[in-house]
Amino acid sequence: MTTTITPDSNFEISSGAVAFGCRQEVLTGSQHEMQAPSCPDFGTGGTGSGTVLTHACWYNLRALSGRWNVCYLVETTGSGAQRRTAAFCAHESVEDPHEEAQRIVAVANAPWEKDNGTNKNTSKTWEGRVVVINRYDWMEGYYEEQEDNIEWGEEDLVAGGDQCNSRWLADYQHVKDNPQDFNSWCTSGKGTRLVILGEYIYGRWGLVPDRSAVHSFLFFTGDTQLAKTTFQGDNQHPRRPPVYVPLTPEQRHAKSLVDGSYLGLEWLKTEMGRTEFPGQDHLVGPFGVDHLTAVEAIETLLCEVQPHVPRLEPQLLPEILTLLNESLAFWVYCLGRLAQDATTREDFMKEAFANSFEYNCNNLHSTLRRAIEESQNANDDTTTSTTRTAVSTDALYRVVSSDSKLWQFLSPQQVASGIHCLLKEILELAGNCAQDNERTVVVPLDIRSSIVYDQELCDECLHSSKVFWPPDMV
Repeated sequence: MTTTITPDSNFEISSGAVAFGCRQEVLTGSQHEMQAPSCPDFGTGGTGSGTVLTHACWYNLRALSGRWNVCYLVETTGSGAQRRTAAFCAHESVEDPHEEAQRIVAVANAPWEKDNGTNKNTSKTWEGRVVVINRYDWMEGYYEEQEDNIEWGEEDLVAGGDQCNSRWLADYQHVKDNPQDFNSWCTSGKGTRLVILGEYIYGRWGLVPDRSAVHSFLFFTGDTQLAKTTFQGDNQHPRRPPVYVPLTPEQRHAKSLVDGSYLGLEWLKTEMGRTEFPGQDHLVGPFGVDHLTAVEAIETLLCEVQPHVPRLEPQLLPEILTLLNESLAFWVYCLGRLAQDATTREDFMKEAFANSFEYNCNNLHSTLRRAIEESQNANDDTTTSTTRTAVSTDALYRVVSSDSKLWQFLSPQQVASGIHCLLKEILELAGNCAQDNERTVVVPLDIRSSIVYDQELCDECLHSSKVFWPPDMV
């Protein structure tokens, strides 16, 4: 570490590994074999249970031996006072701690931030040489902090912002040799205890270029505003920018177009704890019907339901059309399956409204019921539904063949009316998602999230198209 930032303290790693966490976590780390950095699984294993998602973590990692410098980061309050809300440790070989902290945040920012925020390890964080320690990956250390006269409790945070959290970093072998002599972890020069303000804690380990060991650690809380955080001892560069400089909406949009995050495929993987994957046996398609509904009709309907988000993102039109049309095609596919065992139109409609879809053991819910009612009441002689939806009859026949019983019970125009009803629901929700994220265009992520988060659309299995899910999951 160069002299541009004055360290608050330092400690030595001599065993080639660091144990970290609260006291019990550090002890746990010293009792397991040295762990090489990896991209830990994220799920209900580890210390989590139920809906709490954690990483598999043994609280030690291989680390560069030598001197590690400790620096605190501060936020300046409105009164001009400085509050320690983050800490940074780095091996002496790290030339500029500010640049390293910025690098880490650019890969794995605080999960609530708009740019690169994450609470889990992914292929992107691994490629970016960062290991994420999530809020729920830590054990609670409140009582040991209370014993050591470190303020704790939400009431302190609300009253005066004085709540603190702490975690230890210590040489693996020293802890192994001195498991109960907690004071020696610091007084021996073999470790440090990081104490910062705020509730809930997060960690980010920075890896060496070949990812064989860690060489830096960023520690912050749920109250840290990294966009307002600077190094306390940065005396030679007092005007250096914070470790996180938010992108402008235009920059963020351009970046998301390039990095693929607008597709929503990686996002879907992060939502697997709350979203049930239909299973490969229940996925259908692709039908190859990206022309089932024309883009002009989709944007016309989008303007009706979301005038503040009137367009689909031009650079992602092929992906949007494929996603929408394949999802809607699944509804047509289900109607075709339902028609197989019906002998009359009355039997077909009775089965549909009896909530007896056998496919995938799902019921026929209100949105789909409304769509069928609209198609049932549609007049074959009117052009309203076909004008509103511009559904291709040839595309319909690619999903359900022209000799299917379905076309004895419903006309293509009536099915198009039902598609219009579903499309209207999806676009309205997708537009809401776009607005929530300060966009004036709809992207595939908005469509995927609108379906995943709407129970009725999920119950109707509109997420059962193969193109809905990442290729490596199908």
